[in-house]
Formats: sequence, structure tokens, C-alpha cells
Amino acid sequence: MPDAYNTSKESPDLDRTLNHVMEIFVLPEVNRRQQRGMLPKPAPLWQAQVVFYPDDRPNEIRLNGEVRARAKAILSEPVKPGSPVGTAVTIEQVERWEDIELHPEDDANCGHITLLRCRAGWVLAFDAIYNKERAADHVGAAEEFLESARLAQSQELVRPMVDNLFSACELAMKAILLTMPDPGFLKKATHKAIHRRASKYYRRGSVPSHLYQTYNRLRDLRGRARYLKGEFLDEASMFDGEIENVRELISLAVSWINPGGRKNS
Repeated sequence: MPDAYNTSKESPDLDRTLNHVMEIFVLPEVNRRQQRGMLPKPAPLWQAQVVFYPDDRPNEIRLNGEVRARAKAILSEPVKPGSPVGTAVTIEQVERWEDIELHPEDDANCGHITLLRCRAGWVLAFDAIYNKERAADHVGAAEEFLESARLAQSQELVRPMVDNLFSACELAMKAILLTMPDPGFLKKATHKAIHRRASKYYRRGSVPSHLYQTYNRLRDLRGRARYLKGEFLDEASMFDGEIENVRELISLAVSWINPGGRKNS
């Protein structure tokens, strides 16, 4: 769930962020439309949204009725008893907005900034996690390969175990890397590209040392296990630590896709 922040006189930092979003994204779009006769002068503004695509598509700027989002609204007065689901409310009735996310019809792999007016001012929702859907698919595949590795271990099939364990590890690592925008990586995520990008983000502190070391060790052992390149450990019980570390890496990937513990301000 993206963070949603309600601006007020007591939140100068949030107001500054709102002004930056307006200056960088919203107002240039308003001016562009005014110059083309698509908006009046002055232009009324009660909603705005910037959609960040994970590929080569340019950012999309939406204004007012073009904004699409799913949100929870806290109203200044309760809805009348017996009102049907879907009853429309006005901006004047909204005390604050919460839990703002992209509309289900939008691309779930996009990031976004969404601005909505309410009685107290503006609310700003920001979600910079890209490729959520793609990353979640990779996590699901990683879990399947991890289970296959555990089954192979239980039958002392060490080479298939290592092969599946590396696949699980690499898929989890790729899921984490997908959440950070890079159209080039999205187009061509080879083994080398994943390793190069993983090394980069490990140096930045995004991946714990013991998990990165497990990834590198399994990457090396996979060639020995599958292609018989060099010496190979043939005791399945020696990989208990790697299995637990891959499980931890998968959990880390899940936390990157759906950060927990964040509360609306």
C-alpha cells in the first residue's frame, strides 16, 4: 500500500514536497493544455496524478476527472443510513483520504504520485515500487523451485537440489531488482545482467551480505552440479543453511513488493 500524507500548516516538509510535485509534473501539464486551448485560465484543479511506467513509455500526467485511483475516504459527516454502495460524495464531504492506490484497471507494474483535494488541503500518495505484478510472479516461481529443492534434498538428489535452489535464489533476487526502475533490465534480464545488477545493489546495502554470498555460492555450484564443471559437494545435508537463506531471500523479496508496517500520516 502506498504512503498517503495529508498536508497541513503543521507539515511544512510535506507542503514542500507537494509544491515540488506541482512544479515538476502538474503545472507544466496545466500550462501545456492551456496553451492548446484545452483548459481555461485560471484552471480549476482538484486532482492530479503522475503514472510512472516501468518500461520506455513516458510518464502520464492526469488532471481532475482523468485521475483514476482506489482510496478510502474519511468523511466529515456519516453517509445517510440506507444509502446504496457506490453513492457519490463531494470533495467538501471528504475530511481526509487514506490508502490511495492505482485503479485496478491500470497497469499494476506502475508507480504513481496521486494528489487529491480534501477539506483540510491536499493529500499526496506516493508509490515508487515498480513491477509489483511481475515481481510477485517471480516470487511465486521462486517458492515452487525452493520446494522442489527441498524434495530433492529429502531424496539425496544433490545436483537437482542445487539446480533448483539456485533457480529459487535467482528468481527471488530478480524480484527484488524488478522493483527498481530499469527498462533495459526489464527487456533483457539474463543471468549476467541479474548478477551485475545484484552486485550493484548489494554494494548499496539493499541486500544483506549473507544472502548475497549465498546467491554467489549457488551461482558457482550450479555450473558444477548441472554441467559437471569442477569438484562438487555431494552431501545434501550440507545445504541446510543455503535453503534457509534462500527462504529468507524470498521473504525479503515479498517485503520489497509489499512493504509492511507503514502507516498513513
